[in-house]
Amino acid sequence: LQTQDELRLLNEVLEQRVEERTAEVRKSESKYRLISENATDVIWVFNLTVSKFTYISPSVFNLRGYSVEEVLNEKLEETISAESSPAQMDLIKSRAELFVKDPQAPNYYLNEVQQPCKNGDLIWVEMRSKYCFNSNGDIEITGVNRNIEQRKNTEKNMFYISYHDPLTGLYNRRYYEEELNRINTKRNLPISLIMADVNGLKLINDAFGHKAGDDLLKSIAKVFKSECRADEIVARIGGDEFVFLLPCTGLSDVKNLITRITSAISKLECENTVISASFGFALKQTISQDMNQVFKEAEDDMYRHKLSESSSVRSKTIDLIIRSLFEKNDREMHHSERVSALCEMMAITLKFEPESVNRLRLAGLMHDIGKIGVSETILNKTGKLTDDEALVVMKHSEVGYRILSSVKEFSKIASFVLEHHEKWDGTGYPIGLKGEEIAIEARILGLVESYDAMISGKSYKNQLSKDEAIAEIRRCSGSQFDPLISNVFVEYLLKED
Repeated sequence: LQTQDELRLLNEVLEQRVEERTAEVRKSESKYRLISENATDVIWVFNLTVSKFTYISPSVFNLRGYSVEEVLNEKLEETISAESSPAQMDLIKSRAELFVKDPQAPNYYLNEVQQPCKNGDLIWVEMRSKYCFNSNGDIEITGVNRNIEQRKNTEKNMFYISYHDPLTGLYNRRYYEEELNRINTKRNLPISLIMADVNGLKLINDAFGHKAGDDLLKSIAKVFKSECRADEIVARIGGDEFVFLLPCTGLSDVKNLITRITSAISKLECENTVISASFGFALKQTISQDMNQVFKEAEDDMYRHKLSESSSVRSKTIDLIIRSLFEKNDREMHHSERVSALCEMMAITLKFEPESVNRLRLAGLMHDIGKIGVSETILNKTGKLTDDEALVVMKHSEVGYRILSSVKEFSKIASFVLEHHEKWDGTGYPIGLKGEEIAIEARILGLVESYDAMISGKSYKNQLSKDEAIAEIRRCSGSQFDPLISNVFVEYLLKED
């Protein structure tokens, strides 16, 4: 009887423990199910033995747009993009075989795959998985899928940025150098290399601003890209320099490509801009040739062409700049024409050589060319300029100097344009030259330009009569103007009319 009582008591204790343990398990299951069903990551269980999903967390709807019921009826290969599905299925099979051989070995796996969504999109996920046996002895894969689409896009953008020029979209120097090493093999011979340089880019930047220069580069880059085949590499390796890397390309194909590109560039239209590029090329025909030497030969060939082509382009561009300035403001055109005529008369009066007379006449016509960078709002303003607006206008002599000095035939008058706002007493701009430090042509140009501004009545100054202008010149003689030149201008030109 005592033994029976003890057994009964023991049984009651065991039943109580079982109930408590069952309650703990249920509580634990409830807790983990709550976590699973509210997690943003997708938790899943796939029975590999029977080839069926046995659990999918509800977050699969947010990830792929499918309901839990729809995914539970999917085949495993249907949950992976068609492109990578065969490889992934082979990987799953090989991992299962390894697990069966050694179930105690670590078998955690991490890989990235694309999964199809209900709307037809593909989304990148990071898949973490582990193999195990369930209570029935079946092989199960327990996994967690996390959305990494944003990270993959960031990686893609970073990869693009690291190998592409942000302005033109062409490849950059880094990509070019890596590809050069890759294709520099015997099977790619002959390898052709073309160097290209955009003519007059600095002049365009100085005259119309860097946006105009950027637009020019983008237009030319678009031509380069459209004329090249998929296996041909074109990269921007400097401000205005481009290089083409052409595997398995001979002499005739290189010449034909340059001809096509040159023809396409000539058809481009860009406001107030002469679009042109100089080309040079060289070929690597034997594996023993050094690609650095090939690059140098192509560069030298390009510079030879540039010497004969770029000067003409810059000269045409300056004509366009002058024309653009005069179209923007016809008052500037009439002012420049009058200043040019007066400068010519002064040079003749002072018995300059014919060549110097012509230079001073041309300087008078172009002395305000730097105003191409000044907005029409300021040029056409009726009223006094603000301090900031005045500073913008004062820059025109420096801009004009940079524009004109870029062309050989205008380089001699560039310094006259730079100095024409210097003053005899050293209080002028942009350098602060004094007395005869200022070129005599610049002194003449400064006086004549001031006189015409007085009598023509620029929008932000009061118009003076001829006599009032003469009185002003005499007053400023020895301070703003050269006394000798002032006297000649008044006594021999103005009084004789």
